[in-house]
Amino acid sequence: VWNMENTFGGRVGLYATLPMFNSGPFIAREAAPNMNGMGMTMEGLNTNPVAYALLTDLFWVDRPVNLNAWVDDYVRSRYGATDENIRAAWLLLQNSVYTCYTRQGGTTSNILVYRPDLNIRIDYYYDRNTVVTAFNYMQKASKNIINTQTYAYDYGTVGSQTIGDGAYTIYQQLVDSYKKGQQAQFNTYSKQFLDAFPAQVKYLEPLPLYRLSTWVSDARKWGNTNEERDWLERNAKMQVTLWGGRFSPLADYATKNWAGLVDGFYMQRWKMFITALNVSLQTHKP
Repeated sequence: VWNMENTFGGRVGLYATLPMFNSGPFIAREAAPNMNGMGMTMEGLNTNPVAYALLTDLFWVDRPVNLNAWVDDYVRSRYGATDENIRAAWLLLQNSVYTCYTRQGGTTSNILVYRPDLNIRIDYYYDRNTVVTAFNYMQKASKNIINTQTYAYDYGTVGSQTIGDGAYTIYQQLVDSYKKGQQAQFNTYSKQFLDAFPAQVKYLEPLPLYRLSTWVSDARKWGNTNEERDWLERNAKMQVTLWGGRFSPLADYATKNWAGLVDGFYMQRWKMFITALNVSLQTHKP
């Protein structure tokens, strides 16, 4: 069976290898005539629906599709209409975040959900400015497209991506100013970096699937008593933070850019880290 796993831990972010999805199953079938099927093993849903739409369409054909034409049809069916701006946006997304040719498995987590550190390196397989340009095109889409729920989802997730991607540049400037002992510049970049958290939440809050409150509420519904509901809530919150307990080697394995987590958890630990760096600068002690 040829199988696709597009996300690990249900991590949030734009990512897919559409050209590989389009060719991989057919190359595999030629190499292994005993191949009996295709499948998907997801460690989470509600991210990158275009990846699953393409693969499930490929279940029914015996050769790769014309990917540009398929994306055109996908956009039209997703919004019930299309126009030059939304197509331009999707062409850019298709050839950047949705065309990963590296060996990377899963989305590029943005800096906001990382555990604070002075030595974080993120290697982007796509041009971050391309995603910004795509988002700008999305905002110019016609009103009948903008008013759809599917557009609201895509607008929120692409907007969130632009904030997270941009925050990495600010992080690099923050670290550089700290290492050079530049207090004024450090203060400026610290504020800009922390401002990125509520800026990202602005795009996430309108999306029920991107709220911690939705996750917690759904978990609590399975309990029959307050004790059971509290236990389920604790486990739900642990799954998206520590994963397996206080000393779990998989801490942050299932990071989520969700309203409630971005501002209520990730931002708070970055605040503590930046406060400690500020004290270090002022006291001249590492």
